Amino acid sequence: MPSWSDSLVVFLGAGVGALGRFWISFAFASKSTIPGFPWATFIVNVVGSILIGVLMGVMFRQEMSGSWRVFLGVGVLGGFTTFSTFSWEAFQLVDQGRGLMALLYVLGSVAFGILGCWLAWSLARG
Repeated sequence: MPSWSDSLVVFLGAGVGALGRFWISFAFASKSTIPGFPWATFIVNVVGSILIGVLMGVMFRQEMSGSWRVFLGVGVLGGFTTFSTFSWEAFQLVDQGRGLMALLYVLGSVAFGILGCWLAWSLARG
């Protein structure tokens, strides 16, 4: 069971991450060079993936307090995008030599995510 202090740290970090995503969406809303391409989401997902790689690299190289890991990894990057966690987990599977599992995870997550979205949308609109 997470402590209340860790929960507060996640809450505060998630707010920071969500604000970052919100600001980026406005910054790229009208600047698309490819009409209809979701640049803001693309950029958030790629940047979030890069940032979680940096965070995990720093964590493995040097000691980082638990509160900072929770604030940055779960809070800020979780509020910014969960794609960063998805990318890290897929990378970990590849790094562990479990390439087929990584491929199934990536393809399954995307396919079932889109299918779930479509089914929910279809049901919700009647």
